Amino acid sequence: MKPRLSQAWASGMSFSCLLCADLRTCGCAEFSGLAQRFDRRDKPGRESTSILSWASFSRNQRSRERDVVSDPASPVSDPALGEIPPIPRSRRGDWTWELVSQYPKQGEWTEEQYLSRSFEGLVEFVHGVLDFVDPLYPPEEGGPPRSRRGDWTWELVTEFPRQGQWTEVEYSFLTEEVRAELNSGCLEFLPMPTWIHAWIIDYLHDALKLFVRARNLGKTGTNSVRVRTTPGHVREPDVVYLKSERIPNPRQPSNGADLVMEVVSEGFGDRKQDLEEKRVEYAEAGIPEYWIVDPETESITILILPVDASEYAVHGEFRPGQQATSVLSPGFSVDVAACFAAGNPPQESSDSSPVA
Repeated sequence: MKPRLSQAWASGMSFSCLLCADLRTCGCAEFSGLAQRFDRRDKPGRESTSILSWASFSRNQRSRERDVVSDPASPVSDPALGEIPPIPRSRRGDWTWELVSQYPKQGEWTEEQYLSRSFEGLVEFVHGVLDFVDPLYPPEEGGPPRSRRGDWTWELVTEFPRQGQWTEVEYSFLTEEVRAELNSGCLEFLPMPTWIHAWIIDYLHDALKLFVRARNLGKTGTNSVRVRTTPGHVREPDVVYLKSERIPNPRQPSNGADLVMEVVSEGFGDRKQDLEEKRVEYAEAGIPEYWIVDPETESITILILPVDASEYAVHGEFRPGQQATSVLSPGFSVDVAACFAAGNPPQESSDSSPVA
């Protein structure tokens, strides 16, 4: 389990820099900035906890809150609280609004949850609602709006950096439940994958893992692992293969990758990112091979990075009836038709007779 700044602070313990393992007085530029940011909140009566501590609650206690992460812009109806307002999509300079879904909504807080953490400023608890009597960032000074029963607990968004101010150190404290990538100081929240998307990822990863393990070539992973591409950029590729030397610390993002696969998501913005933006970024990171798997066109495009080149060249565009072949790992190939068939819903057996 990853260390949490707030867990250490709440218990009165010191904590270590993730970059050099020294105490918080270390000289690492990123970590020093982080320590200074939190030090400004270290005032009498203003004890601070962050995102980072909320992982102490079980998945079951927060499952309803996380349901909206798949589409933060959509309102959700609650029989007791009425329609829950949508979470706005944040842009550079905004508060990171999407992260308020990590907390209970106003009216759903329990006394146990309230007492288990400390807050910035004076916060009282009344019948499931947090009353921010003395907010650190009041609305009239550019802070978030005051929340009411049924709202998201907007005031807690100030516990996170604004978009554009996130560092890799702060990003590293996000729990695995937050599906987001780091891009130049901003969090880019990933869409919740469909079953089609997930089944294709499973098929590709199973094939790649079998090939890599049989030859002891390194490690593979799916979109639950983080890959450092270029400075200030950390991605979570759908499927990734790495030589072991790229993972000096398994608790931290890997240093690049050797092969990445992205299954193109629906939606214009997501398609543009996989087809264009990540193509440029992965090439700048020196990733030798990039597979773009597109369920919409049922095609697999394999890009390779020539020696001393800064842009990818197309090795091939493969369609059903063909084998998509790797250049980096000779002998590894994927049946294109079988790959996309894996994304089809499982067929029920024609034998509907009851089991004896």
